[in-house]
Amino acid sequence: MQRSFWPSLIAFSFFALPGYAQVSASAAAISYFELGNAFYAQHDLKQAITKYSAAISADPNYADAYYNRGNVRYLSGDLDGAYEDYSQAIQLSPALAGAYSNRGLILRLNGKLEQAIDDFTHAIKLDPNLAEAYNDRGVAFRELGDLKTAFNDFNQAIAINSKLAESYANLGVTFFLQGNLNAAIKDYTKAIHLNPLLPGAYCGRGIAREAKGDREGAIDDYTKAIEIDPDFSDARMHLSEASKAKAGHFPTAGIQRAAVWN
Repeated sequence: MQRSFWPSLIAFSFFALPGYAQVSASAAAISYFELGNAFYAQHDLKQAITKYSAAISADPNYADAYYNRGNVRYLSGDLDGAYEDYSQAIQLSPALAGAYSNRGLILRLNGKLEQAIDDFTHAIKLDPNLAEAYNDRGVAFRELGDLKTAFNDFNQAIAINSKLAESYANLGVTFFLQGNLNAAIKDYTKAIHLNPLLPGAYCGRGIAREAKGDREGAIDDYTKAIEIDPDFSDARMHLSEASKAKAGHFPTAGIQRAAVWN
C-alpha cells in the first residue's frame, strides 16, 4: 500500500459478538468470526482474513465479517479488497457508519475526493461522534483547498476525542499551509505528546522548524521520524538536505514545496 503522509484514521471498531449489525449469523459463521478476531488480536492478519472469509462462506449475509475483513485487508495493503468488503457490509447493513468512513478513506487515497466526502458525511450523519470521519473528511477538504472547512472538521474531531493525535498533526499541516509556523509547531508538538510514535508529526514539525531557521531542531525531528519508520523516504530526503545545508554545501531550499505530502 502506498504510504500517505496525511495523518488519517481508519474506524477500527472491530466487532465482537454479538456483533453490531447482525446477531443471527449461523453457529459456524460465528465460530470462524471469533477466530478471525483472535488472529487479528495476535497481529496475524493473513489468518484473520482466512477466518473472516470462512465466516462469510458459512453465512454470505454476515455484515460484521465483511467489515472486519475489510479492516484487515486495509491493514494488509489490499485497498481494493477492503473497498469491496466495506461496500458489501454497507449493502447488508446500511446503518454501518464505520464502513462508510473507512470506504471514504480509500476513496480519498485514490484521489476521489468528492465521493470520499460524501461517504464521510454519511458516516457522520449515522454517528455524529465518529471522530475518524471528521478527521479524514478534513483531509479531503484540505486537499480540495478548502482550509476553513478542514479546520472545522479537525477541531470537531478533537472536540469529540481530545486525545486524537492525528487531528492535531493535521491542524499542524493546515496551519503550515497558511504560513502560521508557530501554530503549526504547537500542534505538531501536541500530536507528538499524545502519540510519540507518529513519524509524520516529527517530519512536519521538522519542516516548520527549518522554515523558521531552526535547522538543528529540524534535523533532530527528521532523525526521530526515521528512527520510528526507517522507510520514511520524505524524512530521509529532508534530513539529507538539512545536513548538507548545515555543512555549508548549499543553502536549504524547497521548504515550502516539501511541506505538503502525498
